[in-house]
Amino acid sequence: MVIHAKQATKAFGTSPVFDNLSFRIKKGEFVSIIGPSGCGKTSLLRMIGGLLPPTSGKIDVGHHTCGFVFQQPVLLPWRTIQDNIRLPKELGKDIQAVEDMLSLVQLDHVKDRLPHQLSGGMQQRVNLARALITKPSILLMDEPFSSLDEITRENMQDELIRIWQASKNTVAFVTHSIPEAVYLSDRVFVLTAEGMTEIGVPLARPRTRKMKQSKSFHHTVNRLQRALGGHHA
Repeated sequence: MVIHAKQATKAFGTSPVFDNLSFRIKKGEFVSIIGPSGCGKTSLLRMIGGLLPPTSGKIDVGHHTCGFVFQQPVLLPWRTIQDNIRLPKELGKDIQAVEDMLSLVQLDHVKDRLPHQLSGGMQQRVNLARALITKPSILLMDEPFSSLDEITRENMQDELIRIWQASKNTVAFVTHSIPEAVYLSDRVFVLTAEGMTEIGVPLARPRTRKMKQSKSFHHTVNRLQRALGGHHA
């Protein structure tokens, strides 16, 4: 196991966000986390990454390293695309690592441009490359596609699947979109005030957009909607 949570609880003051969560995420697995606003999705992601301590219990990632991709790319506007990717470790002379990342996210042709010259989807690919350049075992993604238009979002879902299959990271992905969670994931964690429910996704890999029309896809979407109950993702 890469990620092992045991009775993890988070509270701010006297208000618990979630209580006694226990789960395991396997090496190379893609898991999405959905749930209503305020249920603690981002807090859980930050706890996995060590940015936020649990109030009680623990989340163990062993010696594995984490890379973060947040909702907004937060690229430095005065640095070129390749220099933004290089930023996490200022790799300096390690040009090959930057070139490899540019190739992985298919941005070789814009490496000398500035962020404002790129579309929203391209900026998120830079964000993803910047997270991957340190070669983390675990990739933590907090609603990275929520600000994109629907067409770009679907394209980015396919791009993420391609990059994940190439990089072999373990991924924890927060989203408000139930269809997105089903399309991307091996399992989906539904987080509500009542606790966490784990639902497996019975779709073969590699994923294709045609699968979104399948009975299995719609059945899994319906299962997740029932698991949310009266809550909205």
